[in-house]
Amino acid sequence: MKNSDTTQDLASMVCSIDRLQTMEHSLSHIAWSRDYMLQSLAAEITPSRLDGYISQHLQFLADFSTARYKWTKQQLSTMAWLIRKQHPSLTFPLFQLFIVQCMAGKYGKFYDKLDAVELLSWLQKFLADLDAWRRYNWDTRPQN
Repeated sequence: MKNSDTTQDLASMVCSIDRLQTMEHSLSHIAWSRDYMLQSLAAEITPSRLDGYISQHLQFLADFSTARYKWTKQQLSTMAWLIRKQHPSLTFPLFQLFIVQCMAGKYGKFYDKLDAVELLSWLQKFLADLDAWRRYNWDTRPQN
């Protein structure tokens, strides 16, 4: 496993919660990007550190939802591990876009709770919508 300071600095910048406020939130801007895939980030930084980044974003979403029952560190780390293992091709900018869309209520209202199973089903819906969008816009994708 390769762990370099520059890679960790890059990962810290990409995975930053502050980046949620400054990033472009348009699907067309980030949908074709293969940069910062969770799988490749995990190869560059330790999986536990990557799980920490994902957990931070999940905690941020839970705090935003003003959920009555807070997730424990164990629940957050388990959710992060599940997301990383179940969706290795998910990029971090797309994950951040998913968090923003959840905050905007695209997948439903929170009603004083944030359920882990419901959140994972929202992620499945997000990825299905993304796949449909990519298929529809296949001819307009950037050519490398």
